[in-house]
Amino acid sequence: MNKPQFAILRFAKYKGPEISNIEAHNERTKEIIYPKEAETVKEIFRLYTEEGQSISYIAKKLNDENIQREQRGNVKISGFTDRTVRIILSNPVYAGMISYGRRHTVKVEGKNNETKVVKQDDESKIILVDGVHEPIVSKETFAKAAERLKKNVAHRKTRSDSTTVYPLTGLIRCPDCGKNIFGYTAPPRKRKNGKEGYYPRYIFYRCISGRDRNGISCSLANKYYSGTKLETEVKEVISSMVTIPEFACHDNLKGLGDAINAVFSEAKQQLCIVHQVRNSAKFVPWKDRKAVCADLKKIYSAVNLDAAEYAKEEFREKWDQKYPSILRSWDTNWAELTTFFAYPEQIRHLIYTTNGVEAYHRMVRKFTKAKAIFPTDDSIRKVVYLSVKEITKKWTMPVRDWGLCYSQIMAFFADRFAA
Repeated sequence: MNKPQFAILRFAKYKGPEISNIEAHNERTKEIIYPKEAETVKEIFRLYTEEGQSISYIAKKLNDENIQREQRGNVKISGFTDRTVRIILSNPVYAGMISYGRRHTVKVEGKNNETKVVKQDDESKIILVDGVHEPIVSKETFAKAAERLKKNVAHRKTRSDSTTVYPLTGLIRCPDCGKNIFGYTAPPRKRKNGKEGYYPRYIFYRCISGRDRNGISCSLANKYYSGTKLETEVKEVISSMVTIPEFACHDNLKGLGDAINAVFSEAKQQLCIVHQVRNSAKFVPWKDRKAVCADLKKIYSAVNLDAAEYAKEEFREKWDQKYPSILRSWDTNWAELTTFFAYPEQIRHLIYTTNGVEAYHRMVRKFTKAKAIFPTDDSIRKVVYLSVKEITKKWTMPVRDWGLCYSQIMAFFADRFAA
């Protein structure tokens, strides 16, 4: 079995269960060091520990000097990214050591018999032993790099403000590389001219992608956009498409509700009942799921809001002691979950779920995912247009009781219809 790493290739003569005898493992393991790549590792540690350069600077310097990685194993790109440099600086194998327990397996929440490998956060469970291979850098240099990496991680955590809402995070994309743009809060700045206190903290957005898998840099990666200006521009774009922001039904995606409030403060929001029931059912084992879902149905199928609240309290008396997390979610989002009770029953069937629009999006993706690349924006616009024409050919069945629904809509929104 070969385990390729940058500058080092490890040969293990067998593949079996976890090794408990470390010395026996070292006797069966052989590391081969590549001298040319080892010099690059030394340079990375020197720049980081002695000159105090940033990880981004080191990655850019290596790429500018056209230093490439040999494509071995899972390595698909020859350039260096920030992540590549960070992995090299945190890997003890370059200091002549071998680690055990840096990753462990955990169960995937909400999935049966499904696990995933995650990084071990508890350093006391990580074992470091001396390997049989020659170190590329000294243990002192590696410890110095590890200490600085730890400080940088703590610094990034302190700058993150969990109480701040970034309404556009994940909803807009970088115009250059197409990846998501994320929101940040600027660090506090002291007032000038001897004044006490700090300036107000402001929100900005930026693309966080460095180099993609092809080694191409995003030209907008280091540019910052004012949160106020960007939100105003998004508001103008949405306002040009939606002239009457009366109602919005969505699946409670994080930040989406805040984005709607930021653009349309008077719009009423309805959370998808199907998504809410599905989220509640994941806490319930199979033997109780049918009964729990039947009692939940009494809540959202009630005649009015008062009856829904009564059904919720009945559910609380019956199931809350056994499954307290279910109603905790319903109570938190109760106002948005019950918006549709303000409308007639025929209209509720049209607005209580997002399944209709999600099914439409899924059918559009069947046409777009068949193409590996779209050379221009106009090309994807044409594909979407043609896909819509094909999809509408299957729209032969009307909405159930559409005549009654239409009459209720005309009565409830009489001011929207021309005389």
